Amino acid sequence: MARRNGEVKVVKLRLDAIRLDAGTQTRAHIDDVTVGEYAEAMARGDCFPPVVVFQNDGEFILADGFHRVKARHRAGHKHLPAEIRQGSRKDALRFALGANDGHGLRRTNGDKRRAVEMALTEFGNLSDRLLSGMCGVSVTTIGNIRHQLSSFDSSPRMGKDGKLRALPFRGSNGIAQPEVVVNRTLDGGDGGAAFMELAEALASLEDLVERVVQEHPDNRSAVLAAISKVRTDLLSLEKRVGVAEHRHPRKPAR
Repeated sequence: MARRNGEVKVVKLRLDAIRLDAGTQTRAHIDDVTVGEYAEAMARGDCFPPVVVFQNDGEFILADGFHRVKARHRAGHKHLPAEIRQGSRKDALRFALGANDGHGLRRTNGDKRRAVEMALTEFGNLSDRLLSGMCGVSVTTIGNIRHQLSSFDSSPRMGKDGKLRALPFRGSNGIAQPEVVVNRTLDGGDGGAAFMELAEALASLEDLVERVVQEHPDNRSAVLAAISKVRTDLLSLEKRVGVAEHRHPRKPAR
């Protein structure tokens, strides 16, 4: 029997009716070991939560449950319980970006990064805070990855009030600078690969701090001391980079 709750209902849906290639798979990769474990459990008759699909123009776009769908195939089933919502592909993606934050296989740093990159591609005009809530990561992580994808990002962003605001770029002295947009290929020249490696290391450090605080709440003082040390080191690095920049200024982009 279908359960109805507004425009949401749970039905048995044919596996071959579910679209998996709409660009809503937000994990870095599908874990085959997890698929195998799920398939064995399904073969034993274990119950799993329904997957979530968005119905749009006759298509059923999968938003949450890629491991379950693949496991269901592997277990030899033809149908699975699905929660059907009405909405577009973008609605499905918006749901998918944060779907794995509170259940299922724990997200890796790679999963979080992929989700943020997809969110920036599709919803890049939204503020870091809104994207943070959408992806289930910190505001700082959004900002770090945004800057990796665009060295100086001054494009307007939409806040909770629905208004677009242009964010001025600030120099190392904290003073707002004239709007500058620099387009660089981060995976090519101009030290792009090294920049990506550095920014990813900083994002991983942030995730590590968050995890330690969650798993060891009684050791906050030690965490704060470590953060203070890192802050001091980063300030020292910033000064050294600034001196190097002053001695060897970059040539203007053509």
